[in-house]
Amino acid sequence: MPLPESDVVVVDGLRITSLDRTVYDLIRTIPLEAAVIAFDAALHLVAWDDDANEYDSRAAEQFRDLVLARVRTHPGARGIRQARFVVDFADGRAGSPGRV
Repeated sequence: MPLPESDVVVVDGLRITSLDRTVYDLIRTIPLEAAVIAFDAALHLVAWDDDANEYDSRAAEQFRDLVLARVRTHPGARGIRQARFVVDFADGRAGSPGRV
């Protein structure tokens, strides 16, 4: 699948894929359990506020929508059925081995 420039971000001087692109790629290509862990961790990253000890459900849903848009755009992509399940199932409030 081509990698558009809009999917690339720079972190500490390194060019990497954006979080939503990375999660989209992972949830289609790794085993189901690992895919759920990865999406749980990403949702936690974008929605959890350590200072307030609160989960921002709106931020989580906005991120979920970004990934879901990718899933809907590529209906025949490898692993897309698993990706649909993971997008619906994952929860950033879950206790997960993907976080420390």
